[in-house]
Amino acid sequence: MKPPVFYTGNTLPEDRQILAVFEPVAVDRLPLDLGEAALAYDGGAFCVLPGAGRAPYRPPALKAERISRKSLLARACGDRGPVLDAMAGWGTDALTLQALGLSVRVVERQPVVWGMLRGLGLNADLGDGFEWLHRQPWGVIYLDPMFEPRGRKGLAKQPLQMLQELAHADTRTLAEWIEAARSSAVDRVVLKQRRTAPPVARPDWQLKGRSVRFDVYRPAVRRAETDVG
Repeated sequence: MKPPVFYTGNTLPEDRQILAVFEPVAVDRLPLDLGEAALAYDGGAFCVLPGAGRAPYRPPALKAERISRKSLLARACGDRGPVLDAMAGWGTDALTLQALGLSVRVVERQPVVWGMLRGLGLNADLGDGFEWLHRQPWGVIYLDPMFEPRGRKGLAKQPLQMLQELAHADTRTLAEWIEAARSSAVDRVVLKQRRTAPPVARPDWQLKGRSVRFDVYRPAVRRAETDVG
């Protein structure tokens, strides 16, 4: 059974491929009393209906100042695609890398989030990102796991709170993800972390910002060749 997508008015031809994955439900106005989150299509744009009487949610728009080749994200990922964003979330970093000219593929397991990613114009696949690590040679494999909560004083902002509600739990450790990614990436594996988080395995180098840090790992073959030499 397909999950529903609620829509008002007409649909744009370029969006019908995404809508076909869901069960289209035409409504006069978007419902707010759903028992669980659903995808909606309103005014030619996709949004999430969180349910429980809450208003429709759209991820924040990408800010132009974030699109810079001097940013930590751009420096961490380099310029050798294609990039696999295996933990896409709302796709903000993927959109930034795409705007910088890189070929980016994103993978998301949650159908509602996947629909949003497609609606944002990303090359998104519905599935388990871990299983995509070895689908083809990736120049860069980018991993952006949700950060651990830090209590009430460190409550996540709305986009992350919404993602936490929708996301499926992953039983694999970050060390397992990195090991698998390093065996597939051609150029590098990039792990986004909270700045103060302990490193996972031993990164080859790090780029630190005020609140986040990018740990960069060479591919397993390249590391072995470097260590032997």
